[in-house]
Amino acid sequence: MSPRTSQILSTKLRPPALLAEAIDRPRLTTRLACNLPKVVLVTAAAGFGKTTLVAQCHRHLGERAVWLSLDRADRNTFVFVSHLIAGFNRQHPVVSSSTESFVEGRVASLDVDEVTIRIANDLDRLDDDRVLFLDDYHLAETPELNELVQLLIERTSARLHLVIASRVTPALPIARYRASDALHELNAHDLAFNTAEADSFLRQVHDLRLSRHQLGVLLGHTEGWGAGLQLASLFLKESPDHAEALQALSGDTRDIADYLASEVVRRQPEEVQQFLLYTSILERMNADVCNALTGRDDAQAMIERIEAQGLFLFPLDLKRKWYRYHHLFRDFLRVQLGRQHAGAPLDLYRIASQWFENAGLDEEAANLTLDGGDFDHAAQLVERLAIRMITRGDVPQVARWMQRFPEEVTRKNPRLLLYRCWAMTAMGHVDTAERLLQQVGGNAEALVQGSDDARHLLQAEIHILRTMGALVSDDIERASAMASVRFPETPAYQFLSANLWNVAGLAALARGDFSQAMACAVKAEPLNREIENLYGVCYAQCLAGLVHLAQGRLLMAREAFARAIRDAVQCTGEHSFNAAMPRMLLAVVDYETNDLDAAHAVLERELPRVAECGYVEAVRTSSFLAMAGILGARGDVPAALAHLEQAITSNIKTTFERTNAVVNSESIRLKLAAGDLAGAQRFARHAGIDHRIPLPDAWSRVPVHCAISRCRLLVAEGRADAAIPDLQALVRLARHAGRVTREIQLLSLLLVAYARAGQQAAAFATAKDILALGAAEGFIRSILDQGDVAGATFLAFARNKDGTAQLSSAEADYLARICAAATTALPAAASATPSSPSAATHVPVDGVIESLTEKELRVLRLLSEGASNTQIGASLFISVNTVRWHVANILSKLHVENRTQAAASAHLLHLVD
Repeated sequence: MSPRTSQILSTKLRPPALLAEAIDRPRLTTRLACNLPKVVLVTAAAGFGKTTLVAQCHRHLGERAVWLSLDRADRNTFVFVSHLIAGFNRQHPVVSSSTESFVEGRVASLDVDEVTIRIANDLDRLDDDRVLFLDDYHLAETPELNELVQLLIERTSARLHLVIASRVTPALPIARYRASDALHELNAHDLAFNTAEADSFLRQVHDLRLSRHQLGVLLGHTEGWGAGLQLASLFLKESPDHAEALQALSGDTRDIADYLASEVVRRQPEEVQQFLLYTSILERMNADVCNALTGRDDAQAMIERIEAQGLFLFPLDLKRKWYRYHHLFRDFLRVQLGRQHAGAPLDLYRIASQWFENAGLDEEAANLTLDGGDFDHAAQLVERLAIRMITRGDVPQVARWMQRFPEEVTRKNPRLLLYRCWAMTAMGHVDTAERLLQQVGGNAEALVQGSDDARHLLQAEIHILRTMGALVSDDIERASAMASVRFPETPAYQFLSANLWNVAGLAALARGDFSQAMACAVKAEPLNREIENLYGVCYAQCLAGLVHLAQGRLLMAREAFARAIRDAVQCTGEHSFNAAMPRMLLAVVDYETNDLDAAHAVLERELPRVAECGYVEAVRTSSFLAMAGILGARGDVPAALAHLEQAITSNIKTTFERTNAVVNSESIRLKLAAGDLAGAQRFARHAGIDHRIPLPDAWSRVPVHCAISRCRLLVAEGRADAAIPDLQALVRLARHAGRVTREIQLLSLLLVAYARAGQQAAAFATAKDILALGAAEGFIRSILDQGDVAGATFLAFARNKDGTAQLSSAEADYLARICAAATTALPAAASATPSSPSAATHVPVDGVIESLTEKELRVLRLLSEGASNTQIGASLFISVNTVRWHVANILSKLHVENRTQAAASAHLLHLVD
């Protein structure tokens, strides 16, 4: 045995066995395994799954992959190179015997310059690529190792790729590799588990099933940290109440604290540990405040040192001026601070609060003052900040502040009660707001101090709050009456008057009085802008956009929402609620014009913010409906229905009849689109929708949507003829009310009814009406959401030369867009006709005709090829949960008991190739 081979540790040459809890993460492994650049750098703190990820990538690459797990011994260049050569030659000889001999003869002083030349020449003779994985690079990093690896990178041909996994960024010329497009980087943000991955991990590994909301809470705590998810899941498994356990989850949870203590903090020098503890009171930090807290003058160097060591410290800006700790890590450090330095935290909070106040960062100063328990000073800060925060739309922060004050402090500062009432009203907690208003009434003298002017102003403030409460409670008539009051035209009343115009406009919109709603918006915007009520400005702009949207003016709605976004970002920031609200409404327009990806990206990001920050029924409902529509269009009906449920229950304790009517109608549509007629019928019965409800004489949301649902069910039950008269009447109502968007939706449903009834001429005539009405604006989803038959009918109409010859150029272009969208949504639709109303496949099973939807057919094809639920979900861009739901439907419709029987039936019936 040669000296070199005697020193080789074989376990370093193969990746660790993948643990049972390692789930596939194709969004990352695909990025690593395909189109590799010269260098891939994977850096993150302990527990983010670096080794697991690169090991999965290694497995995908097979014999092309070379693995080397580094440790402290590899700081010796000879040891590293010896293992490197052994790794290359593990499967087949790659590095020549002459290179091996050269290395073996230089145990004491290996010439890295010559050895890298030799290895580069050996690799250049390869016919295919090799990928070298260097795991745990931080354990072995030395200037000598960095020099060797740099030479290896720069001297080898394009056939060698390096994947380096490390807790810290190695001292390689990263910037140069980045500039030459030779580097791909994955950091903690990339490695963080997303919602789908966390759900798969919890279900597959721990058999834990959390709701979407609970998953969101868990990811909020862990920030997608893999080890945090694993430790939290163990904690949850021991807890009978998952919701309660999630609220208790923190960095002090036993398993998480043990991990952070043993793997992270205790390994640091004493000065680093103290710096971590003292600065843990800060939600964000820079060098100056850290110097003030620690008494040091080198905080910037310490921050850079901590960041380089991967200690859960993340930069908040590109200039790397501001930083923050990972939430769980900060929780852990704060607990340790309280245990190890009794009394010190109060002094630290005082120092930090004073620093932020001197820096003009009053919001953070208030938070730190409250954290430190100085409630009297906090009350002064919050009173100064509250209205400013409300006008910026950040009402949840105001609500959180108010909840932290002890009752005796609130009694001494009754204005705090009034500010909390503003926040609660804006967030939809009307009952809480009314109780607070009653307390305000009991403290009125303390607020007005005997002044009649102050008393009248307080009464006006209470009036506007109760008017807003009526609107939020869906008591539209009362809100409209109260909003008709006019306050004195003096500066003291400007803020209240500006808010009242917005409320009046929203009430008019709810009544369908579009001219009055627009007039209020036109009046409200300049008033709010004059007093810098940015929240009010955004509401007025969104109100105008909502009026345009209801009246079918998509282009003008888009313009109004885009203007609101620009103003909000400029005045209150990219991530403010003021920016989120018009962004969501713009996403509703994107959804209508069939830009589903753009709409989904915005709604997924902004819905939680809007659900927390404010309740405007028109905004909330339309946003949730759009998200449900997107998910339904993608075939994920369970998730779509969950979003509809959230539209009713999110953030408020009461449900509104008007919102319920829209949500019920959309739920029935989605169930029918998924082929679940029985489920839709059950849902309708539960919602009280039956044939005894008469058609309204004028447009009214509740009876109209009940009638729409009833018509949908009649069409699905094969009784389209019975639905046609009611749909014709509903179209007339929508037209008379000026609701163009609803008119197009109803005409599209009427078109479906005609097609189902075999009345092709009437269906084509209705298609022409839709084209004339919607050509200028580009409505798509209002048509396609009425079912596959709508798209199929437009495709058939497009082939009818007699009908299309009479179209204007704008209508012909619009028809082409509808057909393109229908073809994409329904691959089989091109062969469908109005008399063949569904693009579904009809399957005779034991004499019973069952219908497989197109999505189910695609699932069945993949299932018959042996694909797992995870693979099917990845192929069709749906969740594993949704795959299971489709598979269950397929088994039921084919009358089989398992996947094997389903695949056999599919081949027998020629449903798959």
